[in-house]
Amino acid sequence: MAGGLCAGVWLALFLLLSIIHSSSSRSFAIDWKNNVFLKDGEPFRYISGSFDYFRVPRFYWKDRLSKMKAAGLNALTT
Repeated sequence: MAGGLCAGVWLALFLLLSIIHSSSSRSFAIDWKNNVFLKDGEPFRYISGSFDYFRVPRFYWKDRLSKMKAAGLNALTT
């Protein structure tokens, strides 16, 4: 279980980095000294969740994703 969670976090990190990399005006870095992520120069904390799309009928996907965003999630694994 912990291995799957770790893999999900790395996947979310990879996706976020690839999205940010495509935009030249934004920045993402890791401040190793202070042990924090920096998004556009500001400290950033991942709040991640998991969505098993194969367990939820497609009709409900938008609803579930909207609820996850409303709950404060900023990263998602599938």
